[in-house]
Parts: sequence; structure tokens; C-alpha cells
Amino acid sequence: MQEQFSRTTGKQMYLIVTGIRQATCTNCGRCVADCPQGLFSKNNGQVLFHDPIGQCMRCGHCIAVCPENTVIYRSSEPVFENPDTGRPSHNIDEKTLEAFMRSRRSVRQFIQDPLPENIIASVLDAMRHGYGISAVR
Repeated sequence: MQEQFSRTTGKQMYLIVTGIRQATCTNCGRCVADCPQGLFSKNNGQVLFHDPIGQCMRCGHCIAVCPENTVIYRSSEPVFENPDTGRPSHNIDEKTLEAFMRSRRSVRQFIQDPLPENIIASVLDAMRHGYGISAVR
């Protein structure tokens, strides 16, 4: 697994998902649908988390999409929560999305719905400012 370092502190970051609070989980299945590693599943209508060999990519998608904040995790930094919009799973405006995309990278899963050209142009402009293998622009 690739190590990640904080842009603000320079220290190594970690995000470790350890389970689900069954008492507050509504079993909506958003984590099941969004986990790139398939570590969440549904059994008899109940959402379960199972990662016996440490396959979690630590992307935080399960945390971001959970409407009930029921994913149990340990983190060296707080998970992104914008005071104006709350959790990233809620609809956010273009400028907030741009600011978020300019920050720490994440695993992204895309939908099939077409986007308006002006939003695509804005996202591409924001991506020019992100970090990558090369700083060449």
C-alpha cells in the first residue's frame, strides 16, 4: 500500500476502518456499493464489514457515503467535512467541489450521467492544480 503524507503536517497519515456500529446502521447499502475492495456485504438485510487480511485501501469512501456516520475507523487526521455542506456525500456546489479536488487525492468512482460542459471545464481546471508524479503543467 502506498504511504500517504499530510500536506499540512508532513506526517504519515492513516485511516483504518474497523467495523460498523450495527445499532445505528440503517442498512442502506451505500458502503456495500461504493467500497472498491468489496469489504462490505449484506447478509439477511444487514450490512457487514469483513477485512481479515487487511485489504482496505484506506480511501475513506465508506465513511464519506454513510448517511448515519456508522463506519468505525481510526484516523490520524479528521475526515473532510465542510462546515457549509457537511459530509461529502451531500450535494455540494462547484466551488466547494473544486476546493475539495485540489486537496488530498482519493479513489473516485464515476457515474454514467452526462455532465454539463462548464462543469467538466471547471473540474479539468481544478485537476491542473493537483499534485501528481510530475509538477509539469
